[in-house]
Amino acid sequence: MVRMKRCICGKSSQFPICDNQHKSQGWSCRQERTRVSRCVLAGPHYISLAEKIAHHLNGITAHSIDEKIVCQELILLSDGSDIEYLHQEMNRISSSQERLLAIGIPVEIVSKAFLSLSSYHQIDDDFRTLWMSCQRALENPTYPTQQMYSSLFISHAVQDEQGILPIVQYIRQHFSIEIFLCTDSIRSGSNWYQTIVEQLAQSQKVIAINSADFGSSTFCAFEMGISRALGKDLSIINLDDSPLPAHLQDIQSRFVPRYQRNKPWLTIKEALSELLLRELLKVDAAEENSHTCNDASSH
Repeated sequence: MVRMKRCICGKSSQFPICDNQHKSQGWSCRQERTRVSRCVLAGPHYISLAEKIAHHLNGITAHSIDEKIVCQELILLSDGSDIEYLHQEMNRISSSQERLLAIGIPVEIVSKAFLSLSSYHQIDDDFRTLWMSCQRALENPTYPTQQMYSSLFISHAVQDEQGILPIVQYIRQHFSIEIFLCTDSIRSGSNWYQTIVEQLAQSQKVIAINSADFGSSTFCAFEMGISRALGKDLSIINLDDSPLPAHLQDIQSRFVPRYQRNKPWLTIKEALSELLLRELLKVDAAEENSHTCNDASSH
């Protein structure tokens, strides 16, 4: 179904087919448009699922077409780690209606990155039921209603900031969440102690990124002490299997390594990103791969 671009300037060595030399020679050829009723667009993790949905709906997958696409309905599959790719691909797709299927991540979160879409649906991230869940979603779209935290304080060890900062920037950009991170949120010349205390008081949610370096950090312990004194909603995400500090072992935590083992298609960065996004919902979202801190101390 892929169509070749046609040369309309007469300069192509393969006329009437465009030979793509126009990019270096300063001329351009018209690009053919594929017109279909439905198009399914998915990130790299869900190409196979996109192909199955497209076949079921007598549509096409966006990744199978290099040219611009005009469709009546665009169906997006996203797990939150592929926002930039999907936005880029959507630039070449013109559609009358769009709907989002959020996979493995709360639809309330992913919808923030696709505010212009007409409908949203949460589908199961268990691959044993994923296909049936997709079919139900296509028949009965729902809409995001759950409340989320809008401001977040992340406590972390300085040694871990290189891996955390890109994820925080990604969430800020695509999900409109205000995040305080000591790495880039304290102005030069300001009183860092007072700034941290003020931000802890103002933030709706506090997340600690536990690691071996976090456990040995005096400053992280200070931030945790202030958080608990203020009665903040505090969650913990473990970068590795390091045991939690004694003063945090009463709090349930999530483990990036175990989460990634359950979803092996995710990188460590994507797994941490998903866990951070899940913590932003104002609900108790207990999962099979969530464990108590007493479990953590036994590793």
